[in-house]
Amino acid sequence: MRFISVTIAALFFATSVTAGEYVVHSKITSAVISPDGARVVRSADINVPAGKHVIVLPDLNADLVETFLTGPQISFDQPGVQIIAYELRMGGLYPQPDKESDAAKAAKAAFDKAKADLRDLTYQKRAHEAEAEAARERIVYLKSLSQPKEKSAAPTSADIAGSAEAIEAQYLAALKTALAAEKAVEDMADSFDPAERAVKRAQALYDGLRLDVGEPIALAITADFPRATTGQVQMDFVIADDISWFAKYDLNLNQTGDKGKISVARSAVINVDSQVEAWQNVDVTLSSAEIRNQTEVQDPYVRIGRIENPVKYGNDSEAG
Repeated sequence: MRFISVTIAALFFATSVTAGEYVVHSKITSAVISPDGARVVRSADINVPAGKHVIVLPDLNADLVETFLTGPQISFDQPGVQIIAYELRMGGLYPQPDKESDAAKAAKAAFDKAKADLRDLTYQKRAHEAEAEAARERIVYLKSLSQPKEKSAAPTSADIAGSAEAIEAQYLAALKTALAAEKAVEDMADSFDPAERAVKRAQALYDGLRLDVGEPIALAITADFPRATTGQVQMDFVIADDISWFAKYDLNLNQTGDKGKISVARSAVINVDSQVEAWQNVDVTLSSAEIRNQTEVQDPYVRIGRIENPVKYGNDSEAG
């Protein structure tokens, strides 16, 4: 169904105007984030001569198709530019950057390191567990040696004493090894959660920067420029569900003797889905209004429950 909708949109917004075509790459420059989504502005720099031209933004995400079907808000920051039409095209028709950016390379290196750290931690835990298991098995074996067995000749007291000392020494050594290895496993337990979170964070950042995340889609804007124009084209659209935020409050009690002081630390936690590109140098505004609800200020409405003359209680003659 999505592909049918894209085709319809392209036919509806397409135009046969002959014009020069300029491919420019865009990025997110500002966003108003709500608890259930965000209103985002993408911007791209342009430099075109006067006349009718097609401005192509080839690096958009296919998840924005529904936004285009309802009509994105497209604008140019220079006066007099008239938008004639726009259409959706397959982003693969246009050359994408064939090399990862420095930020993507750094994110990949951080992701690989986080995975290696978690892998090393896992191997260390397994090694300690194997060491503890081997020591416990040796203890079981040593205990079996101390059990009386039928022999052709009774052992001498010297043999018994020598065997007991040897078994005891080996038993204590195996027990110490087992306890040390089991303690090492317990000490590592608190290290796994931060390591796993580090892997998830690094992967989310790399997924947002790498070139093969999501299917690219292009937006072609046909516009009439009355004069040579150097400026920006902007597209205002809504991302629902993939972005959200919530307020976080931490209460800290600092107690000295019988007296204590409570401090409140406030922060905002922003959740961004891993398929949404990483944001860099974006002006962010946090809003408590839901993106799907009307946000315009309305005239106050006062509901009047009752209008009547005041009720008089008591007797006038008694009052006199």
